[in-house]
Formats: sequence, structure tokens, C-alpha cells
Amino acid sequence: MPPREVHIATITSDGTGFYITEPVFFAEPSQEKANYNNYGMAFRIQAPPGAYSVYVKTTSDAADTTVAVSGMQTSRLLGGGSWDSAKLVPRKYIVEARGKEWKYTYVNGRDYLDIEIEPNKTMIPVGIEEIVLQPILPEQREDGTLPTIFTLGDSTVKSYIFNETPMSGWGQVIDPMFNLRKVNVINYSMGGRSFKSAYTEGRLNDILMSGKIGDYLFIQFGHNDESTDELRRFGRGATEAMYETYIKEIYLPAIRARGMIPVLVTPMSRVRGDAAPGYVYTNSFMNRKFPDIMKRSAQESGVTLIDLNSESIKYYNEIGVEATTAIVMSIEAGETPGMTSGGSYANGHPSNKVDGTHFKEALAKQFARIIVTELVKMRQAGDTTSAALASYLKEEVASAALTGDWSEVFTEMAGDTTTGEGAYYRNQIEKLIQLKVMSKDAQGNFYPDMAMTVSEFVVSISKLMNVEESTFAGYPNGELSREVMGAILDDAYHAKFTSKPKYMTDYNGASEAPGEPCYDPYLDPASNCVMYYPLVSWEQLTDTAQIAPHLVSKVKDAYELGLIRSEKGISRGKMVNGTELEPQLTVPREKAAKTLYFMWVLLQVIDVENDVLPNTPPVTTQSSYIDGQYLNVNTPTFTWSFSDADAGDAQRAYQVQGSTDNWQTTAFDTGEVIETRTSYEASAMQDNDNWSIRIRTMDTRGAWSEWAYRRLAIDTTAPTARVEYSTTAMTNQDVIVTIEPNEQVTITNNNGASSYTFSQNGSFTFEFMDRAGNAGTVTASVNNIDKTAPELNIVLDKTTLFPVNHQLETINASVYAEDGMSQIDSVVLTSITSNEPDDGLGGGDKPNDIQGAEYGTLDTSFMLRAERAANGSGRVYTITYTATDKAGNETMVSVTVTVPR
Repeated sequence: MPPREVHIATITSDGTGFYITEPVFFAEPSQEKANYNNYGMAFRIQAPPGAYSVYVKTTSDAADTTVAVSGMQTSRLLGGGSWDSAKLVPRKYIVEARGKEWKYTYVNGRDYLDIEIEPNKTMIPVGIEEIVLQPILPEQREDGTLPTIFTLGDSTVKSYIFNETPMSGWGQVIDPMFNLRKVNVINYSMGGRSFKSAYTEGRLNDILMSGKIGDYLFIQFGHNDESTDELRRFGRGATEAMYETYIKEIYLPAIRARGMIPVLVTPMSRVRGDAAPGYVYTNSFMNRKFPDIMKRSAQESGVTLIDLNSESIKYYNEIGVEATTAIVMSIEAGETPGMTSGGSYANGHPSNKVDGTHFKEALAKQFARIIVTELVKMRQAGDTTSAALASYLKEEVASAALTGDWSEVFTEMAGDTTTGEGAYYRNQIEKLIQLKVMSKDAQGNFYPDMAMTVSEFVVSISKLMNVEESTFAGYPNGELSREVMGAILDDAYHAKFTSKPKYMTDYNGASEAPGEPCYDPYLDPASNCVMYYPLVSWEQLTDTAQIAPHLVSKVKDAYELGLIRSEKGISRGKMVNGTELEPQLTVPREKAAKTLYFMWVLLQVIDVENDVLPNTPPVTTQSSYIDGQYLNVNTPTFTWSFSDADAGDAQRAYQVQGSTDNWQTTAFDTGEVIETRTSYEASAMQDNDNWSIRIRTMDTRGAWSEWAYRRLAIDTTAPTARVEYSTTAMTNQDVIVTIEPNEQVTITNNNGASSYTFSQNGSFTFEFMDRAGNAGTVTASVNNIDKTAPELNIVLDKTTLFPVNHQLETINASVYAEDGMSQIDSVVLTSITSNEPDDGLGGGDKPNDIQGAEYGTLDTSFMLRAERAANGSGRVYTITYTATDKAGNETMVSVTVTVPR
């Protein structure tokens, strides 16, 4: 990295911090974002390679200050977003700047790191009060999680989306080579990147902080490092010495400090776009010999290296110029509705060139083949890193790498379309075979020059666009002519589309702006806003009169929609349209493949990776808990299973959401987590009976499953219950107690009964459990049962009446009643009886022998007559009192008064 001037002499200190004010800044005209210097100050801190949490407290606000760590480009680190065009790889580690506090998470490769403080405005003082470094240890992989292979490189490694079709990178297509149930593959590559720019924008840093001990990082840079802007602060280029320094002093030590394993890949050689048949390809890195430097650095550092540079040259010369040119970015009109930053490819390459740096998927796959073949070869030679990586390959891939027979891996390759003139549309043919829309014969040949039939084209386009073959009824079978093909394309378009796809209306959408994480400056912006529609109008065509009258309207519509274009006079590497439609010309199979490929791209969503195949979405099944289950934890762990009908597809990501209001809002959302784990522990879920949890998963090709739902209740509160008593008054009967819980419970004792009968005073504890498993108790206590009769004692002041004079005598009773539990409720005179008739026989007998007694009251004074029957044994008066306690127990006591004979 070029040195940056700072003004040490003007730094001041007041004992609490350091300050500087800059009167002027530097910025290179027309390169203000790439090469500027606001000077300021820098502090170098000795710190060995490794990860650090960096805290910086400035004296000035973030609006006036920029803090950087070791040459990083802070402006690229402040925002979120994604590292890739399809937005599958999120930016995780960004800079936090709040007020005067700055926080970085940074992986250092050198023995020191620099803290840089620059003013954002002239004459505004900036300063620093505090710097704190906290080491961050490398992370072990959690049990049950897979190792990861990260890929980092430029546009030749990048994963492309459909609006960039047909461009591809080997990092995009290498993951199907691996068994994704054994290893993850994540591509961080982006066009326009070099060793320097991938470092300064934080791309490398994000990988190193995301990776775990034992993960792998494949690195390929070199093409953009050739840029001659190496002296610019944030240029992409590097001298040979700078290139070597980045490898040895920045990348490799940082990777190893995190416990990760580097693998270097030399950049493939560029292809001469104007090469003539017979040309012999040689290494394009002749000025700055970066592949040689990388090989030497790998050997000196003990790092596994894959020499893609040398092997690419071998492959170019093996298939020849015609076949090689066909699978680099050589574009003619009608090949693709995709785009470059200069506009649509639909009429040919907007830059009017054959781009020999970038390539199509057919070549990207061959580079991936070369890489895994080299891994297997090096495993055979004893390289331990290669052996470990090769163990993650699919069995058929490892076998093909050993035998050289790739027919079971690349089933889309045809024997007659890999070399010579037959390879002209190799990329389209292989994709159509892969999609099972077109096919090879039993010998593996495609026959690109053979005439296409109407019926074959109808079957192909019906499969491709998922429309009924009956849509194309009325076209007689025979050799397919261009006018009939145009009419069929028009039918297919209107059967499938209800509005124009974005390829037609937006020129694939706005391109990334400089400074954004997905900006690719290497995509040539030479011709802005080049349109999708044909450059030659329908009226300018010279042979439309040859079209069958009944087909004219459909062919015209197809032409004006850009579905069919002139094939005469067009050329790869030139943005040009012909003026002859040649409606009667027979369509060969290779031209049919070209047209079908165009329609396939037109069908696709523009921001999805463009190597996708028809993909059966995966199925997610929640395996934790049952629907409606109650849980007594606020941090439940949700588990699920992933299944996919497509062979080789594995889980790549998951998302878990929760709601308590039937999905009017979400209470929590993990977001899309790029991870193969099949469990998630939620945090701080509030008690609520109406939780709904949904989980979905994404497969390795980007298809999401439907949501899998579960209804749950979170209840961490122990249940309670109210006790109801059959009576709380004093009673001499059994007392029945019944509990009424505040929620649905299961009683775990008392034989599950909610009632308990007390036959005597005491207590009983009900034990119960709610639906979530929370235990509760409630105790019923009874002390109002009294089954013991009260004590009653009666003493009369007279127990004998004598003489027998027929006179009434007053009797006074002393009544003593006592109850030790419920207390006396009442004592009453119950009865006074005589064993003789009241009006008996005998002289002098008088009636009403018992007088003055008030029964039912506590009457203790009454009169009895001293009288008896003359012929009897004596009269006996029986006086009965009844004592009743408050529980209802009674005691009756009788005493007697006698009238003796």
C-alpha cells in the first residue's frame, strides 16, 4: 500500500488527548474517491497477527472525523448490505461510529496496526483521547456444524445474477462439486477486486471474522492487480513487490491467525478476443508476473497452491481458438437479454469487443473441474490440505478427477460441441441439455447443424416455459423455419407473460454505483443505456414480404419484442443487427438452442444467481414440540428437518420468526441466516398463549421452502388455585373442599380429583401441574368440624316432694353446659314428664301438676305438685334439658323429682 503523508509536526496535546487542524486537503482530479488525503494523524500500535476489537474515542464528532484501521477504507465499512450480487452473503462486520466513539472488529496480519484519524473538513480540529485493543480469540466450530470453504476473488470467481447472463465465475459453479452435506461453500468474490481492494473494503476481514478454526479460504487475484493505479490510495493495482507483500504479510498471517487454512489459486490467463484459428495461447501475465509470484510465495510459505493459470492455457490450446472464443464473453445479437454496465447485451456486446477476461458458464465449469482435479492430484502427492478438501468432494467428482472421465458429472456436455465450429453455441447447448429441454443421442452427440423440427421445438419450448403444447396447435410438423419459430415464440411469450419482463423495460435495472459493495468497475461502461430492442426497426427489414400472410402479425410482434432478430450480418464482439430476417430459412438445432436460451433468461428474476436449474423447493418440517404445546421456558430451542427432492441439494440457510398476533406483526425474526444448523434457541420469548412460530429453509441453489408453522404457548408462571369449602361454619358433618385453578391443570395427587372430603379437622395439599409443566400447590385447612357432644350437668334444689299435700312446689334447676370446641349454642328445657297421669285417681287429686315451665328456653324455675296416686308406688317427675353446641351436636340430660309413697 502506498505510504500516506500525515503532519506529525502540527500535532498538539493538552495531556488528555492529541489534536490537529488541517488547512488544506489533497485530492487527485477526477479520482477524488480513489486518491485523496486529508492528512491528520496516525498511531502505530504493536499487536501480533490476530483479531481485535478496536475502540477509539475522538475529541471530535463523527461528522467531522474519519477513523480508519491500517489503511481500511472507512466509507466502505459504515453500511450494511451484502457482499454479492444475489444478496445471499450479508455484510456482518461493519464500523460503528456514534458521536465520538468508533468501534472496529479487525483481523491483523502484521505485527502492528495503525489507527488513522483524518478530519472531514478543513480548519476543524480533530483529535483522539483513547485507543483500546481487545484480542478476539479464534472460534471453534460448534458441534454439528459443517466446515466452510470460502472463495475470494475477482470477476472470474464471482457469482453472477441473471441480469448479467451469460457471464459466470468458477466460484459460482464449484459448489456442486462438493458434497454439501459435508461442507459449506460461500463465495465472497466480486468483480473489479484485487488483493488490495478486497482488503481495504473489508471483504477479507468479514471472511476472517466469520470463519471458524479449520475453515478454508481459496484466494485468486491478479487481473485487477494489473491496473496501473497502484499509487492511488484506494486504487486496485499493485506492483509485483506490493502483490507479494499482500500475500505474505497481510493475507496469509491473518488467515492463519484465525485458525483458517489458505489455498492460493493463480489467475487464469486472459484470452485474446481477436485470435485467429491456429493461434497458440500463451500466458497473458507478461508485464507483471503475478502467477509466478503467487507460486513462489506459496512454496516459501508452505501454502497449497492450484496453478489455474498454467492449466487454463493448456485447456485453451486443447479445445482450440474457435471453441475458446465461443465460451469467453463473445456476444452477438440475440444471445441473451442480460446486460453489462454499458447496457443490454441483446444486440451484441455494448463495448464492441470480445471480452477475453470474462467467460460464460461452460468455461466456468471447466475451471472448477481443473481446480478439483488439481486437489485430487495433490492429495495423491501427499498434500494434507488437498487431501482434506478432496474428502469433501462428491464421490463421482473425485472419481472423475482420477480417471479423467467427466461424463457422469457434466452430463450436459456433448461430444460434438466442445471443439471446432460445433462449439459456437456450446454454452447455450449445455444449458438446454442440463435443463432437459434439449437432448443428445445415445452416443452423446448433439448435432448442432441438423435441422430442427417444428414438433421438437414445440416440445422444447413447452418444457422450458411450462406452457401446454396445445398452445402451439396448428403448426404442421416438418423442418422449423424462422417464420414459424417467430410465430411460436410470440405464442409462448403471450401465454407466459402478462407484462413485460424487466429485461425489456429496465435494461436489467440500475447498475451498482462506484463505492457500493457489488460495484464491478471491470464491466466496461463504454456505451451507456444501450437498449434491449432491435437496432433495426421492422420497417427497415428488407424481406418481411416473404413471410406467410397468416404469420406476419405474430412474427412482427415477436421481432418488436426482441424474441427473434436478424441472424444475417451479425457478429460476436460487435453490436450490430442485420436487415434480413430470412423467414423461410430452416433453423438448425444450434440456432434453436440460442433462441431457447434467450427465452430461458427472459423468464428469470433478474437478481437471482444465473446458474440455477429448475429447482424443487425444499420442505421444512418442524420437529420440536407439537402443535398447541405449552412450554415453561422463555428460551425454547426450535429444531427442524430439511428435505429436498433434488439430488445434492442441502440446506444453505434458515429463517425463524415468531408472532403473538396472528402475524400482523413479528415479535422476533432471525433474518436469513446462512448456516446449515437445524436448530435455533430463541431468547426472551414473553409469556403468551398465542405464539406462532414459523421456520423456512433455503437450499444450496437459493430456493426457499414454504413456512412450517407451530402454535405454542409460553407459560413460565406456576398455576394457582382458589379453595372452596362446602361450609366454613362449625359443623358436625364432613367438610368437602374443592379447588378452582386459575388455568387448566392436571391434579397429580388425590387420584386426580379436585375435591377432598375432611371427616375431621386437618389440612390437605393439592398438587397440580399446568399444560406447560409448571407445578403449583394449594393447601386446604379445615378446623370447623366438631363431632363431640357438649357436656351437660343438671342440679335441682329439690329432688323429693314431701309431704304429699297436693300443693305446688317451686323447683330451681342449676344448669351447667360446656363445649371445648365449637362452644355452646343453646341450652333449653326440653320436657317435664310424670310417670302418672296428671289427673289421677285418689282423694284430693288436683289437675295441672306441672306449671310454670317454658319449654324450648333455658327455664330453670318451675312448679311441681306434691301429689301421687294413692295406690301407686310413688310419683316420678322427669326433667330433661338439651344442650346444643354450635356444630349441632346435642346432649340431653334428665333428672328426677320424686313424690314418695
